[in-house]
Amino acid sequence: MNGGDLSELCGVKVKGRGPRFYWGTVYDYANNDFAQTVKRHGYGVFYSQLGELEITDPETETLIIDQEAFKPLLLRRKLGKGQVFFLNSWYYPGIYGHDCAGEATTNSPGMFADIIRYIAKLARPQVFMTGKGLDEPDTECSFINLAAYPDQKLICLYNIDFEKPHTIDLHRFDGSVQTITLAPQEMKRL
Repeated sequence: MNGGDLSELCGVKVKGRGPRFYWGTVYDYANNDFAQTVKRHGYGVFYSQLGELEITDPETETLIIDQEAFKPLLLRRKLGKGQVFFLNSWYYPGIYGHDCAGEATTNSPGMFADIIRYIAKLARPQVFMTGKGLDEPDTECSFINLAAYPDQKLICLYNIDFEKPHTIDLHRFDGSVQTITLAPQEMKRL
């Protein structure tokens, strides 16, 4: 794509296939809001390859690096009123769901899920769900489908689990928070 020149959007040029790497670690932990949000230092083992990059915008921030060679793995570039994230991966990003690093927990969703959660938190819509009493989604939320229609002030929730009830906190249009439990297969219109 564009000869690997992604400067206009991402602030980088991809020059080709880069080195193989195994571990990703958060760069500059104390000054990195990604690190402060996900509260992790490291991820892995990946057995993957990076792209060989030339960073064309000196304002581009490095959020995650290859732990051994210190090459950028996740970059962020502020652009206009928004932000552009660049995952430097030669392979499909699903590979970054594997997590057996020292900080990994049972059922850890891995680096890619942490990246998606971080971006989702930055771009929260008017209506969203979190775990009960939490500031972010938990496993309960993965069983609930949510659709919000601002023009109609309508919220639809559906428990896709056919066997168990699930409880979430629903953050509504007016800023209020409501704890809701949905029975198996239950759909609610609010």
